[in-house]
Amino acid sequence: MKLRLKVSEIAPILITLYATWYFIISGIFMKAWIQIFCASLIMLSCVVFLKKRRLTVADLLWLLSLIPFLYVMREWSPTNIRDMIVYLCFIMFIIMVKGNTSIFDKALSIIVITASFQFVCIIIQVLMRTQFDKFLYSILSSGAVVTFERAISGNYYTGFGYIPGDTSGYFVDAILVILFCKNIVKKKHQNLLLVLFMIGVFMCSKKSHLLCLIIVVALCCILSATKNKKIQKIVSITLMIFCFLIVGYVLLPFFSKIPMVNRISQSIELLLSGTDFTSNRTNLTALAMEFFVGNKIFGIGWKEFNQYTFLKWGNTNYVNNVYVQLLTETGIFGTILFVTPMIYTLLRTLSWLKRSAYNPEDRGYLLFSLGIQLFYLIYGLFEIPFYDYTFLFIYGLAVAIANSCCLNQARRQSVNSEIKDGRIRNEANL
Repeated sequence: MKLRLKVSEIAPILITLYATWYFIISGIFMKAWIQIFCASLIMLSCVVFLKKRRLTVADLLWLLSLIPFLYVMREWSPTNIRDMIVYLCFIMFIIMVKGNTSIFDKALSIIVITASFQFVCIIIQVLMRTQFDKFLYSILSSGAVVTFERAISGNYYTGFGYIPGDTSGYFVDAILVILFCKNIVKKKHQNLLLVLFMIGVFMCSKKSHLLCLIIVVALCCILSATKNKKIQKIVSITLMIFCFLIVGYVLLPFFSKIPMVNRISQSIELLLSGTDFTSNRTNLTALAMEFFVGNKIFGIGWKEFNQYTFLKWGNTNYVNNVYVQLLTETGIFGTILFVTPMIYTLLRTLSWLKRSAYNPEDRGYLLFSLGIQLFYLIYGLFEIPFYDYTFLFIYGLAVAIANSCCLNQARRQSVNSEIKDGRIRNEANL
């Protein structure tokens, strides 16, 4: 990776640093004004992409997704203002940052570096659990300590952070970078890093991350295959997953001390016994739907569900399903405005992926973008990634990459068309 920095690379680097390294230390500096400052800095860095370019349909859809913020805010508290500014930053980045795909290379490298750092921290945490956890306790803020204590009591490994889901997310992002963007990591290091990062996912013990990652990689392989090989891909991937499940079930007793394996084993036992294995998520979903029934069109207000659970039980809870949470807080109207650009972008990425067979340099970037988009859309069934800036900004990076690939391919097609027309005119003149 070259150390020279181009102006056009600053915005992707800043948004990736915000989604990774800022949130690694956010448990120490949990201040709304710091997040507002970082978001403002990212928006300022996007100015370099200002050009006389018409807004696309996708751009207009993303702009419309800002509307729910105008009617769902019950009060303009510092945290709500922060959420509004951060989401505006997310939209500006998607709309404005479009260029050659190489401007994203350093940002993607940061994702891999972050995952590597977190893996080293997890190894230290495994070898010196008591000392490492005491160190984190000493530097975390009081609000972060509560979350960290829940992670410790559940036997999660967090790395240098306090939320195992965020740490696991860094590993998933890095795995998708290595799998699809072959130029980011040297070939001789790719397989080793893939193994290490998969171990990292297991140590963080987030079942939904592992499940979504397997589904996403399988879908990307199938969707990127040519028509002749699509059926072959489906059969081979199905057999691989089936074999993985059988081997996993047979070896389950031997690896029961690994947090992820232990949690999966407990979930299977609860499922077979007919007991709720969703960690009270079904009750939270039922409560959210009660609120939705009474406020179907415009919802109960931004993060009002979290506020209600805090007043009722003394700790903040969310629905663990981003679509139900959106329906509850922004209503049908707001949910449609939020989800429509995501679906449109996904379909557009799939469309351009089919054409990228003729432009292999963009294919890896499109596959990475597709993988991230699919992961967060599926992961939204289990968590609320679009409320979490760590996930939201990486998703924004993926969308910007897809937009850049689409723009570059459109330009190439236009140039090729002009060249072809010029040849036809020259032949006619002869």
